[in-house]
Amino acid sequence: MVHQPRKSRIDRGVGQYGFNDYYAVLGLPVTVHATLIRKRYITIVKRLHPDVFGFSAQDKELANQYLSKMVNPAYNVLNQERERTEYTAILRLLAKRLIKGKQTVAPQADVAKKLLRSPNTMYYEQAIMAIAEKQYDRLERIIDSIALISELNLVYLLTQEGYQHQEAAPIIVPQPETLTVRASSPAPTKPAPADNNNNDDSAIFRQHLRRGEELVQQKQWSMALKELRAAIQLDDKSSRCHALLGVVYVNQKLAGMAKNSFQRAIQINPKEPLALEYLANLNGQAPTTPKKTAPGASPPKTEPKKGGFFGWLGK
Repeated sequence: MVHQPRKSRIDRGVGQYGFNDYYAVLGLPVTVHATLIRKRYITIVKRLHPDVFGFSAQDKELANQYLSKMVNPAYNVLNQERERTEYTAILRLLAKRLIKGKQTVAPQADVAKKLLRSPNTMYYEQAIMAIAEKQYDRLERIIDSIALISELNLVYLLTQEGYQHQEAAPIIVPQPETLTVRASSPAPTKPAPADNNNNDDSAIFRQHLRRGEELVQQKQWSMALKELRAAIQLDDKSSRCHALLGVVYVNQKLAGMAKNSFQRAIQINPKEPLALEYLANLNGQAPTTPKKTAPGASPPKTEPKKGGFFGWLGK
């Protein structure tokens, strides 16, 4: 009887929330450059191919199961730019929701705990590289390696979205008093210095937003995306920022993500003109109040309702 591989959904890292971690399956960090994905896939195929892996018929069949049910589906998503972009956005959205829901993250692996305490992109990438080197050497350890990489991926995504790790407070045991201290007048308290963080954040937010608008006008979509995402990290309640982000997604042919951004903008401000115009076009309707299209942005085209990874975001 041939042993079947465990389910592709894992119970650690990203997998514990009902998602397939395609990056972990291929032994890749979420920061991987697109040109390295195919190279990694070919390396795995060479190790798992039934004609070269192991000697027994049982091992060959098991290797084929991993290849067809886990590795190939992961590669089919990550090797396509549009699918990879949308899939990665889903993972980032998961991280944001965990943070918003005040979920406590407690990874099992020491390497993931270290990354959580001291976030560092280079350490994260090197840790995954070390695990991936032997990920597919032994069939019985494949799932464990995927789970470990998925923990690292989840921790990295959370820290990138602003997750703050809280160390458990030490238990202080009171010691018996050995000295008698004379009572004295309490020292005068000094007024706490004014906290200017909010003002600083507001100024930085406006800077990112203004730069994002300029880049939209110049049709520099990738750079505009980076600026607008930085702005949203500082102020998630800006309808204008969400609307501009939607314009960027429209011009990157990511209709599902664009629709989600426009809906968020309208949720914040039901009269946000840019969002109303573009969302109406995405839905194939005439806009309620026609407005001028954002400078430099391509007029949105009507598209059929999109399925796939972001279909559920378009509800």
